[in-house]
Amino acid sequence: MRPRPILKYVGISLLLLGTMFNILMFIYGGYPTYLFFIMMGVGLLLFVLSIIFKNINTWLQILISLIPFIAAYIFFDSSSPSKDIYLIPKGYRGKVTIY
Repeated sequence: MRPRPILKYVGISLLLLGTMFNILMFIYGGYPTYLFFIMMGVGLLLFVLSIIFKNINTWLQILISLIPFIAAYIFFDSSSPSKDIYLIPKGYRGKVTIY
């Protein structure tokens, strides 16, 4: 039984989504970002991996496909600002340093 081409489908999907988002960014005058190029690169990498490793187990393909999404989540979650609130008394004059 031949494994399903999950890597190929995820790679093509990311490649097409990245291209579509790049086009929409230029149409609507969005600021340039490399996120869409990274998405296209990951899609191309997954597509090439699906060609090189044709007989990879289905569960391993799912795991490999999820790695970029998990890495992106960890990166964006760790680089997001904290939602802490610091109360500074009214009328306070001086330097405030928050680590």
